[in-house]
Amino acid sequence: MPRSNRLGKYNATAPAPHAPKDVAVVPLHPSKNITTVSYRGTTPPQLNTIDFGNLVEHPLLIANISKVYDEIFRGRSKATLDVLKRAIVEVSHFLMWLEQKQGIKIRSIDQINIHVTTMVYVYLEERRIQYRRLNFFRRVLRAMGVAESEIPSTSF
Repeated sequence: MPRSNRLGKYNATAPAPHAPKDVAVVPLHPSKNITTVSYRGTTPPQLNTIDFGNLVEHPLLIANISKVYDEIFRGRSKATLDVLKRAIVEVSHFLMWLEQKQGIKIRSIDQINIHVTTMVYVYLEERRIQYRRLNFFRRVLRAMGVAESEIPSTSF
């Protein structure tokens, strides 16, 4: 007995009922809202809005949030976005911690060096956060444009 494709049968002349459409990404406005679109199978596209104004506090992260969006948030599902939002808040808290507790004020990518980025280890230890979070810090730093030589490697 022949089986059909689980995604459905489509005629060559008729387009798929929910074919991906070009959806314009909303640029970062003063409200700091960005809309992302994720496609899963033949279901309609899932539109998700991220309000970075409530998540991100540090000016360096706000200035580079479009780069971070392109590398980390674009095309993610709602469940994944919820996890990533919590992680980006932790990066924002790290940058604020650097400024408030360590006296290191960073206003541009050029000011980030290996000494600043290795402070992530101290921050994670002080907050008792698992070191697996280090990989996300590395992804964000790389997305913002920090040179690979200035990003600490994982020690395990």
